Amino acid sequence: MMQPNNTNRKRIGILVIHGVGEQTRFEHLEAIAGNLFKALSQDPARKPLIQIRRGDQASLHAPRESWRNAPAIVSWWSQETGRWIDAHFHEVTWADLDMPDSVSNWLRLVGWGLAMPGIKLVDSTRTFQARQQHVCLPVRLSVGLRFFVRGQLFGVSLLFFLVLTSINMFSWVLRRLSIRFTPIERARGIIYDYLGDVKLYQDWAIRGDGLETLGEKSRAAIQRRAVRALAAMAGDVLHKRLDEYYLFAHSLGTVVAFNALMELGITLPNYFNEEEWAVLPAALKTQAGYDAPDPQKPRRPYWLGKRDAIDRAALFAGLKGVLTMGSPLNKFAAMWPAIVPVNREALARPVPWVNVADRQDIVAGNRISLFRSCDGRAPDDIAGLRLRNVPWADRLSLFTAHTSYWKADFMPSNPLGRVQGRLTGQHPQRLMNRLIPWLETGDGGRFEPPDDRMPGWLVACLYCAWLALIALMLSFIPAFLLRWMEILWSGGDPAVHYSLWGAVLETIANPSLLAMHMAAVILAGTLTIGLCSLIRYTWEVNRDKWTDS
Repeated sequence: MMQPNNTNRKRIGILVIHGVGEQTRFEHLEAIAGNLFKALSQDPARKPLIQIRRGDQASLHAPRESWRNAPAIVSWWSQETGRWIDAHFHEVTWADLDMPDSVSNWLRLVGWGLAMPGIKLVDSTRTFQARQQHVCLPVRLSVGLRFFVRGQLFGVSLLFFLVLTSINMFSWVLRRLSIRFTPIERARGIIYDYLGDVKLYQDWAIRGDGLETLGEKSRAAIQRRAVRALAAMAGDVLHKRLDEYYLFAHSLGTVVAFNALMELGITLPNYFNEEEWAVLPAALKTQAGYDAPDPQKPRRPYWLGKRDAIDRAALFAGLKGVLTMGSPLNKFAAMWPAIVPVNREALARPVPWVNVADRQDIVAGNRISLFRSCDGRAPDDIAGLRLRNVPWADRLSLFTAHTSYWKADFMPSNPLGRVQGRLTGQHPQRLMNRLIPWLETGDGGRFEPPDDRMPGWLVACLYCAWLALIALMLSFIPAFLLRWMEILWSGGDPAVHYSLWGAVLETIANPSLLAMHMAAVILAGTLTIGLCSLIRYTWEVNRDKWTDS
């Protein structure tokens, strides 16, 4: 085997942006890099290896954020190109920018979740109006589609109400019985960590905590990290430390990535501090042909020139491809279009954008379809991003589909598959397997869809059955909990010994009682959601009049 040298290797950068959840620094990076290594290991001829930088001053496990040295490098021998490939992994981490978990923030999240049908949908903030000469909104929904979206949002809010009701009822009953059940105690934190991240990025409110977020919307602080990381990758290409780079994003991270790619050249400098701007490569800087729009988010620093800008052509010259997994971009385009505008200035050259969506993923849907270039070009061309939707389902994963995109195995999980793989050299081609030729050649057209081993009709049936089961369970649980609470509340101390299963069986055996309790819970949820939605819609319609944000 040939040994790597500076003339016989290709150095690529991979910038990953994680999604929702309370993740630690480089947790998502290690998952992507590790599973790429597993996929590479299925072919012994590639001889993959991983290099990890450690130590007080290294990127991985370092106490401070650093983008100069890649925390992990995955290398392998490419038989197709006849050279070594070094994939330098970097990450945009933003989980630490969450709002503090306090009673007031929890109540705001509850109100936000119960008022989702009251979202204005047709959104045009003052910040967008100031930039509308340079950006455009995603495709506007028809009246019928807006009605359909509100119906879906009502369903989401009702499920949220039923979950909260079940958790609080369980908590009351368990306290009454002096029982401690950890999953119930942790449920509120899980909801806050995941649903709270969506609210965090959408929120109009100005933060009053943390030096990095103080005086700004949360998404501005998140975008700052993404823009700085992209500039660092572009700098590595300019200084010949990398030959090219790719952007991989998952879940809410795909919205962060899209915002960074669509940011105006004249507002990109706003995300840097004075020292960072001073050392930014001169090739990335330019003078815009227009004044910066006013107002700007984030605010423009006083030390920047009136037309100081970043050259987007130079910034993205080394970008060879974008991969999004489990993206909620379509949902953001429908609910908060002003948050995901499209830049009127297309990229200097087309960049392949592969959007992979597991058909079982409730967050993603099957495709991104609400974005177009501002000049009305083909629907698969979004300001220079050549979109390719890849719906996919290779195994049953209704509950884990959203977090399984990058999963790969050293060998197939079943014995027959392992034997067949050794005999034929053929292994299930999952997403990470399909990425390898793309990374080796840099040709976006070479990306082949992963093995789609589940028929679409089967996925649709399972998906509908899963949603129906969840809805039925969330309606039934509060019903029998109401019955249990009635017995405990009215029966005194002897009722403490009333069995949980006794409540379940009694509720099932009495359909009229079950229907009455379920109707009471759903009616309470409907009235609560209706009131919260009315308040929210009134607020959103008049927000610009009542606030300066």
